[in-house]
Amino acid sequence: MDIANLNFKQQTKEMVKRTRLMYKLLNVIFEFYGCQHCSLCCKVFTPVIQEKEIKKISKYLKTKPKKFKRKYCNKLGLPLSEYELKAHCPFLNGDNCTVYPIRPAPCYMFPFELDPYDGIARLVGIEVCPTATLIYNDFLDYHDRIKHLLPITIEQHKEMEEIEKTVDNLEKMFVERYKQMG
Repeated sequence: MDIANLNFKQQTKEMVKRTRLMYKLLNVIFEFYGCQHCSLCCKVFTPVIQEKEIKKISKYLKTKPKKFKRKYCNKLGLPLSEYELKAHCPFLNGDNCTVYPIRPAPCYMFPFELDPYDGIARLVGIEVCPTATLIYNDFLDYHDRIKHLLPITIEQHKEMEEIEKTVDNLEKMFVERYKQMG
C-alpha cells in the first residue's frame, strides 16, 4: 500500500472518529433541547443522505433503492456526501414526517449540521427553527455569564505553567544531587 492510500485511510478513520464524537456530544445537547415538531426544517433545508440511509428508507417505504434514488435524489458523489434529496423533504405529509423513525442523520441532527472534514458541528436554522433559536439564545446567555472568567483562566494557566517549570527544575536538581551522592 502506498503512502497516499495509507494517508487517505488514516484521514477517513479520523473523520469517522470525529463524526462519532460529534454525534455523542449532540445527543447530550438533544437531551435538553427537544424538537418542536414544527417541520420548518423539512420545508427549508435539503438534506444530504448516504447510501446506507437510502437502503434503510427504501426498505421502510417498500421500494427498491434504485427507484428511490431516481425519484428522490441527486447524486453528489462526494465521499461522505453521496446524495442529496431533489427538493425539500418529499417525506413530509402536512407537518408529519412519514419516515421519522428512520429519518436520515442530517434530519436527526438538525438544527446542527456536521462537517466531518473539519470536525465542526454548526448550529443552523436559527432564523426558522425554534429549537435552534433557543439553543443559540441559551449559548449567548451562558457566554455573557462566563466571559469575565476567561482572563482569570488565562492567568491561572500561566501560573500553572510557571509552577510546572519550577517542579521540573526541582526534580532535575534532586536527580543531580542524588547522582552526586550515589
